[in-house]
Amino acid sequence: MEVRHDWLSSSPHEGFEQMRLKSRPREPSPSLTRVGANFYSTVKQQDYSASVWLRRKDKLEHSQQRCIVIFALVCCFAILVALIFSAVDIMGEDEDGLSEKNCQNNCRVALVENIPEGINYSDSAPSHLSLFQGWMNLLNMAEKSVDIVSSQWDLNHSHPSACQGQRLFEKLLELASRNIEIKLVSDILPVESKVLNDLKTKGKTKVFVLLCH
Repeated sequence: MEVRHDWLSSSPHEGFEQMRLKSRPREPSPSLTRVGANFYSTVKQQDYSASVWLRRKDKLEHSQQRCIVIFALVCCFAILVALIFSAVDIMGEDEDGLSEKNCQNNCRVALVENIPEGINYSDSAPSHLSLFQGWMNLLNMAEKSVDIVSSQWDLNHSHPSACQGQRLFEKLLELASRNIEIKLVSDILPVESKVLNDLKTKGKTKVFVLLCH
């Protein structure tokens, strides 16, 4: 009863202060605050490092994709160049096995001159092989094919001065009868030229027309 009297004898204000002091929440210590700040800073740094790593990874993947695309384009270009050169090599060879290489080993050039019939030069004047003789030499050496490009095909004209043309025409017919391939390129149709029409019906003769009108 005495203790109770002492508590009751105290003023209400002092009891309220004591209760408020007892019920006041305890403030966090500075050490806990510092630990929380350090933890937040660590998490933030980890998030930043993760974002930087993701950005670098995206850039690396993008650069790798670009390298793959560039490498594929270079490979396609190399294959295309190889196909072009192989096609050129194939076009340079015909079915008879003639190619640019073995043709160069047996080719020679002769300078010919279209000398009108009945004209004689002096002994000191420079002389060249006549056009007619050059044609005859070429046709006599033909073994597989003959290619001719000309816009005039009056080889079998009835004029007396056209005897050389007639002999060339007969030589071409002889080659065609021996199955030597003859390729003729002209700007007139075979039906418009008796020479072309006659040659077209012989052997392996092919006539190609270039319409340049």
